[in-house]
Amino acid sequence: MGVAMINNLIQRVRDRRVLLIISVLCAMLLSELVIYIPWDQSLKHQMQQVADEQSMINFLQDTPQLAAQKPTLTNSQFLAYISEQLHQPEFKGFTYKLQQISAQEVRLIFERVPYATLMHWLWLMSNNQHVIFSQLDLTQISVPGLVRASVVVLLRGVD
Repeated sequence: MGVAMINNLIQRVRDRRVLLIISVLCAMLLSELVIYIPWDQSLKHQMQQVADEQSMINFLQDTPQLAAQKPTLTNSQFLAYISEQLHQPEFKGFTYKLQQISAQEVRLIFERVPYATLMHWLWLMSNNQHVIFSQLDLTQISVPGLVRASVVVLLRGVD
């Protein structure tokens, strides 16, 4: 009976050790889930934000400053430039009005114009170094695909 008691005691000690080891491992896993993983994700998010901000700063430094540029087109050249752009085949059959608002601003009004054509033209013009669109007003009309449009085009500096 003495040997059985000793074996039973040894078994209990082993069980307690195993239970202690399992408890420590569970505590480590829980601490990783509760503390380390959220901290790591937060750190990665902050590092991504810093990288994004750095790329934005680099982009802005590489972009020429608009305020430092001086317009080199005259008013008549500016109007001729816009009019020339509107004589493209896509705009044939769609009447427009050009109104000069100020020295470097022109309002372009279409009573009817295809939406997709206008958006494509605006996108192409926005890539041009001469103009900025300071206002865009689109109104849907009864004919599908056509809109009433008013666009204010601003002359900016030319390289």
